[in-house]
Amino acid sequence: MAAVAVAILIALGWAALALWLGPLFGFVDRPDSNELKVHTRPAVPLGGVGVFLAIHTAMAMEGIYDAGLAAATGGLLLLGLLDDRFQLSALIRLAVEVPLAGVLVVFANHGWPADPLPVVVGVGIVVVAINAVNLFDGLDGLVGTTAIVSAIGLTLLANDRGLNGMYGLLLAAALLGFLVLNWHRARVFLGDNGSYTVGAFLAYGIMIVSPDSVDSRFIVGALLLGVFAVDLAATIVRRRLHGRPLFAGDRSHIYDQLHDRGWSVPRVVLSIAIAQAVFVGLALGVEQIRNGPGRIAAVAILVASSMVAVRLGGFWRRQPD
Repeated sequence: MAAVAVAILIALGWAALALWLGPLFGFVDRPDSNELKVHTRPAVPLGGVGVFLAIHTAMAMEGIYDAGLAAATGGLLLLGLLDDRFQLSALIRLAVEVPLAGVLVVFANHGWPADPLPVVVGVGIVVVAINAVNLFDGLDGLVGTTAIVSAIGLTLLANDRGLNGMYGLLLAAALLGFLVLNWHRARVFLGDNGSYTVGAFLAYGIMIVSPDSVDSRFIVGALLLGVFAVDLAATIVRRRLHGRPLFAGDRSHIYDQLHDRGWSVPRVVLSIAIAQAVFVGLALGVEQIRNGPGRIAAVAILVASSMVAVRLGGFWRRQPD
């Protein structure tokens, strides 16, 4: 368990160091008149670097270091840092995300399989996870807390399948260390560099612990992503219906609506973490269900949750131009 402690300390230590490095290199997210920003004091969006360093160091200590994961998440970290600094276009981001997702999937599957379908599904899971986490990163402590729940789910699912569950614990530990300075009122943010890499870390965990069949991997993966996937689906539907670009910001996310209804940031974060725990529980249940009706029920729950999120996010309300 020494690796768990190391992961916490590295992520926390980097977050503290980032408070000095961020202003030095121009990485400071300041409150302004932009209605999308709800924080009230400057923060440094470099938390993802610490999570990256923490996980790979701890994995090496545990003997589960994966060069493919390091290469893919390293590329995503660099992409995110450039995006944080220069605001890259969505097309450029996607053009980089897809090949890096391919690298991650091939290494996670220990090579290119005879059937390319698992690779295609895997790349889809990675790209969805990256963008779902990025879109969900809108309140202090939100992504870190929600992702910790998913990471614990990865460990439980791995143990249930007789696999090594340390990866999920290390991911949870790194996120916990980061959360010390990211909890409300945050001084350090994940930034795009962090949301991209955390999304990839979750997707990698899903691929190494979920069932081998494509349909099971898809369902279990969607449930382990949980509220990340639900909010992404709701966002796509909502913005499509109102003719808005997918990556144009708004304040109609699940967490925005709860916060705008007067909920405190910690209350929103903890409530969403509970909802995420329900999805993780469903994922563990689906792993035990071998019949079609049970899996159909799981998909129906995801769809119904997305519909509720769309409604909560202003499905019937005209969006501002």
